[in-house]
Amino acid sequence: MLANPPLQKPHLGEEQQRVEKMGGSVYLPPGFLATGKGTTRVMYRDPLSGGMSGLAMSRSIGDWEAGKVGVIPDPLVDIM
Repeated sequence: MLANPPLQKPHLGEEQQRVEKMGGSVYLPPGFLATGKGTTRVMYRDPLSGGMSGLAMSRSIGDWEAGKVGVIPDPLVDIM
């Protein structure tokens, strides 16, 4: 059995569209588009510190504040 899960990174297609549609923003590090190097993040305001935080995934269970800006807990799975 081989597992090859689809990428669920914040900057990819439907992931970025969902985040932006829900009022979130996706951070792309300088030079990312040209090199593909660095980590993209879903940005949101941390309610405890008031500062901006970035989550390096667009799907996560339990990140309630990030859920308000498009981070969802629903995994992408294939049943074989």
